[in-house]
Amino acid sequence: MANMVPYNGLDEWAHWADGTTFKWMLLKSDFTPDFADHYVADISAHEITASGYARQTVDTPVRSVNGTSRIIMYNCASISLGTVAAGQTYRWLACFKHVTNDADSPIVGYWDLGSIATAGVPVQPAVNLTGTVAQIGMG
Repeated sequence: MANMVPYNGLDEWAHWADGTTFKWMLLKSDFTPDFADHYVADISAHEITASGYARQTVDTPVRSVNGTSRIIMYNCASISLGTVAAGQTYRWLACFKHVTNDADSPIVGYWDLGSIATAGVPVQPAVNLTGTVAQIGMG
């Protein structure tokens, strides 16, 4: 589940499964998430640039409410960010709601993947083995 949700990103989770476009991006290992970073433009200087990498649209987003446990769960299909050439180290997976450009696209969450060197193989981070991207609630 998300390691950090920026304040302004919390409201955006309500749009997870309503047809709004959300995207994934990878951030270098020298990056540290900060609650002051609200938009992709605030963090894009830390995005990896290795050949083969590309931001990807969240596929098959699902939002479900569990009234008994008082939680909302957010899921999606497996994440694939391309076959990324060797030469960079990433640590953070970030998700954002795509609006029109980096300056107006709010960050909705960060996941700490540990420090991983790109190696010319597919990058397919698993944010949670059960498939849950995020869980918000009082449970």
